[in-house]
Amino acid sequence: MSNRAAGLLLASLLAICAFLGWRIWLLTQDELVSDNLSAPTTTEPDASRAFLAAWRADEQASYIAFATSGLVGNGISASTEDIIVRHEGELLINRDNSIIYQRDGESETCRQTTNELFCTPPVVVGTYDERAEVVASLMTGPDARYSVTYSDNVGCFDLALDLSKGSITDDFGLFSEFCFDPATNALLSRSVERVNRTESFEVSDISDVVEENDLRGVFPEAILDRFFQ
Repeated sequence: MSNRAAGLLLASLLAICAFLGWRIWLLTQDELVSDNLSAPTTTEPDASRAFLAAWRADEQASYIAFATSGLVGNGISASTEDIIVRHEGELLINRDNSIIYQRDGESETCRQTTNELFCTPPVVVGTYDERAEVVASLMTGPDARYSVTYSDNVGCFDLALDLSKGSITDDFGLFSEFCFDPATNALLSRSVERVNRTESFEVSDISDVVEENDLRGVFPEAILDRFFQ
């Protein structure tokens, strides 16, 4: 074999080896990327505990808040103006003049006419301790459905559902962000993504002073009497 032929053969072998090495490297990188994309988001333990503490603090706080609730999806775009009052574990909401009253593990919806107050039969929503136990089971432990991480926004948490652990929930959806006010412990904003819609809630003004006189004319007298008894 001539020197020229030997040189061409060696160059061809080196080119083939280089090509095979490049393909092996590329396939390895593709597998690594695929593995990263399929890896589930893990809960930050501190974030999970901090979210539960913030959720509990809001449930037990006392404040008056003015907020906007919104719904977008399925061709619908709607919003309501809410007045929310929390006091000693009870909750009052005036939503477009419909009154939602939650106490002692039950919730009822009322409307005030000129002469009469009409309320739906109470619906069981669970006591504070029962609801707190449910939320804790969703966020912590080996069967937790939601991973909890700190959001980029201060005082906020991102929640993501792991469908392999269970179905979607009404309170937290597929993905959600909850933000809390460190001064009053109140929920300041919430965004919950569901399969075909997104629900939002955002506070525009808040006070931790809850006085009965400030609520007269906003809520029916009969409900205020029960609320502050």
